[in-house]
Amino acid sequence: MDAPTVQYVRTPDGFDIAYTVTGSGTPFVFVPNLISHVLLSWQMPSLGVWLEALAARFQLVRYDSRGMGMSTRGLPDTHRFDDYQTDLGAVLERVGFNRFILFGQGSGTQIAVRYAVRHPERVMGLVLTGSLTISGIRAGEVIFRSLPEADWEQFLSTTAQAAAETAADVPRIMELLRQSVEQEDWLKRGRLLEDPDELLLGLRSPSLVIHVRGDRTKPLQASSQLAARIQAQLRVIDGADMFGDVTQGMQAIESFAAGLDTSDTVTVQVQDGVLSPREIEVLRLIAAGRSNAQIAEALVISPNTVGRHVSNIFDKTGAANRAEATAYALRHGVA
Repeated sequence: MDAPTVQYVRTPDGFDIAYTVTGSGTPFVFVPNLISHVLLSWQMPSLGVWLEALAARFQLVRYDSRGMGMSTRGLPDTHRFDDYQTDLGAVLERVGFNRFILFGQGSGTQIAVRYAVRHPERVMGLVLTGSLTISGIRAGEVIFRSLPEADWEQFLSTTAQAAAETAADVPRIMELLRQSVEQEDWLKRGRLLEDPDELLLGLRSPSLVIHVRGDRTKPLQASSQLAARIQAQLRVIDGADMFGDVTQGMQAIESFAAGLDTSDTVTVQVQDGVLSPREIEVLRLIAAGRSNAQIAEALVISPNTVGRHVSNIFDKTGAANRAEATAYALRHGVA
């Protein structure tokens, strides 16, 4: 499979976030690890196979957080953990998903969990793998802070070896890592790892924890404790790297997804295209008599964004005004 087209969205604080959308079906949002490159990742051994499998089953969204991959590099000294929520929120606003499965791999689990805690109504399911959450921040000190600060090349080599299934894969992975993140940005990101127990408070989304039997970075006990802590399903899959056997992993994810409520992710087919979940949400509020300002307040988005959605709805449905849009919503069971 060829790498997908890279698109960009600008965050409110001025960072350009690179993202890709591939496949169709239930929305599946892949939160990046501390190292990511939305284009080159498709060439990465093991990970590329996983991405193709996910895109074949779901509508897969991937993005590079600020300071990595194809997004804006050069993190400021004022960089905060909540900035990653801003990046994720900007991508979700652009793609227009109402509800979706959220996938956190590696250190991306902290970002995914925080979002799920804050927006349980949008996260229909949470899939976590390679998490540091229960093993604790101190267990990651050497990997995230000490080693990369002392010896960047040795850190890249160590990381590549952990991600590689065979020794022959290590040089290729190291080159991909070099192009994905710079030392200064990595160190600023690594300092922001949060208290794992605090992150888990209030988590209510149905969850799946995947543990790779051969993962050298985390013992099975850590995954078991995490699953018990958040009352999640636990699936152990085979594999000699941090990603694991793709067939077993996809079976676990598909089985989990089959039990989720996907009722609010349906799109409405119209003459000139498809109304996105966010456009359907706006159309429902139009039909309820809400003004653009009231819709913006209800959905926590800007009035300009609401105006863009309303314009798209009119274009796609052929409605000339809000009354005709309301009639359309009633005919199609949206309102």
